[in-house]
Amino acid sequence: MFSYNETIIRGAGRNAQIEALIGRTDMFGLSWQLTAAAVDAMLEDGSETHAGWNVAGAIEMGTHAVDVSELDAETEPEVTEAVQTAIDMLQHLATAPKGIVLVNGNDGLVHAAEPTLDEAKAFLDRVNGQPLSWSESSSRVASVSPHPEGAIYRAVEIGLLDWEAGDGERVAALGTTVGYWLARDTVIRRAA
Repeated sequence: MFSYNETIIRGAGRNAQIEALIGRTDMFGLSWQLTAAAVDAMLEDGSETHAGWNVAGAIEMGTHAVDVSELDAETEPEVTEAVQTAIDMLQHLATAPKGIVLVNGNDGLVHAAEPTLDEAKAFLDRVNGQPLSWSESSSRVASVSPHPEGAIYRAVEIGLLDWEAGDGERVAALGTTVGYWLARDTVIRRAA
């Protein structure tokens, strides 16, 4: 049996994924442990869509990994709400059309969400008012933030929901990073 605690659940990546699914980072103690165990059980069910889960079943699976002898009347509604939020998000992600979300490495914000990478880059070109010079980059280069030559974008494949600018971390935790791109401003020379 895997041991759940407040800081390590199969690594920081799984913690981030669970927090992204429940839409909050302010749960601690038994509430967090039970919620994390329940959501982890859903994520480990072996299916791609994680369909068919209900709150009671997920929490029941979570109780196999966490000592719930101190579960109280205040903890239970918080866990129930968080697990329902995770179920809803998994269902939305499973049914939404897939696309590419570009998360800016300098500010961590969502800057574009389009069906394809080319469309996402074209959107940013339009926002910029002129074409950007795009070049694929390594994740090592992407870790330099802010990048001295331009903006680094993480391209994440994920369901195209109504992502807000501040959802960058959430998108990165729930989606699949398909690459990094450096976008540089270009100089347009006009004929005299």
